[in-house]
Amino acid sequence: MAKKAAVPAKPQSDDSSKQLVDAIITVKNLQEFIRDHGDVQKALDAVGRVHKLVELTGGFEPLNQALSIVGQEDKPAGPEY
Repeated sequence: MAKKAAVPAKPQSDDSSKQLVDAIITVKNLQEFIRDHGDVQKALDAVGRVHKLVELTGGFEPLNQALSIVGQEDKPAGPEY
């Protein structure tokens, strides 16, 4: 009986490589977000508050618009130095 030739391993597809890179970037960003907020629970609390704001305003676009308006109102009047 003849031995079957070994099938060469397929190189990773571009999609799976991109998914791996995206996952690594996401995890690094998540670690930074947690570090910025002090610990996991504080980070989760911040996410929960943002989620509620998104729901209350009807989505990210209306929330961004509201934040930009409030940001303009918070600027002091007069010339900037």
